[in-house]
Amino acid sequence: MYPRVVVNVEHMSRNARRVMELAPADMNFTVVAKVLHGQLDILKPFLEQTGVTEIADAYIRNLKKYKDLPVTKWLIRLPMMSELADVISYVDICFNSEITVIRALNEEAKKHGKCQKIVLMYELGDIREGCSKEELFQIIAECITMSNIKVYGIASNLSCFGGVLHTVENMTEIRDLAKEIERTFDIKLQAVSVPNSSAIDMLEAGTIPEGINYLRMGEAVWCGYNPSYDTPIPGFYQDTFTLEAQIVEIKEKASVPRGIVCMDSSGHTPEFTDLGIRKRALVAIGKQDIDVTALLPHDTNMQVLGGCSDYTLLDITDCEKEYRVGDVVSFTMRYFSVLRSMSSDFVEKVIV
Repeated sequence: MYPRVVVNVEHMSRNARRVMELAPADMNFTVVAKVLHGQLDILKPFLEQTGVTEIADAYIRNLKKYKDLPVTKWLIRLPMMSELADVISYVDICFNSEITVIRALNEEAKKHGKCQKIVLMYELGDIREGCSKEELFQIIAECITMSNIKVYGIASNLSCFGGVLHTVENMTEIRDLAKEIERTFDIKLQAVSVPNSSAIDMLEAGTIPEGINYLRMGEAVWCGYNPSYDTPIPGFYQDTFTLEAQIVEIKEKASVPRGIVCMDSSGHTPEFTDLGIRKRALVAIGKQDIDVTALLPHDTNMQVLGGCSDYTLLDITDCEKEYRVGDVVSFTMRYFSVLRSMSSDFVEKVIV
């Protein structure tokens, strides 16, 4: 059945092993697995082939599915008040930045007779989640008095919202902050974590400062791309997720709309270049299930024009192949297209 995603577990495993080869011996590696949408039939062979021992996810529902896997489980989205009981039951380490949530987490941990490990988020410039230095010290001062909370480390996110690059300077800043915390509170931080897939070039160059001891990577492993530059990582595989979709219409049509143009179904005002009459194909998958801007056709003469909720529109005028209705078109998918398709019930998954 189509549309479907063909998943190459061996190639994503090789990407992960390449990351592990590049990392210093004292650097831990946590694979961010949210893109898998809890699919054990992908994650189990991946773990077997790589020896990865720590996984991270933004969704408790996915971590519940992994409860029997012998790996350390991280929750990397700040926990909601409504899910704290599940955090205690299914999460080994969770990110936090709000003292009110940590207090509630401490009380929930008491009920279960557990000690919850937390990693406190520091705002390093990307203006996503995280505390200022002053607030961070205030939170730690209270956390070390709690009976069922352990401050496991500190972390930051870069390149996610603000697009801020990883640099020696900003990673040195959080490394030095960690040392100051250890001196001030006489505690040992197990994790100082900043680098994600956008830091792969620094990992290759060996320029990540000593003392940054945790990698958290997803896109480099699953797609073989550096998200900061939107470029393939040399020596990594990009054919890990392949979308196959079926053509349902082929027509010659004008390259600009006829009539008064306003907003499209996504709330954007489209712009068009008049190229005359072009041969176009519709494939039966759209924005509900993929990010149409994150598709790379295997036929390099094919152009993705865009899409709506149900269709992706292709220009096939310059293709050497004579496409027909019913033919299947293949695409390499970038990360956000994979993320959406793997969580869709309308896209079949084929694991090889």
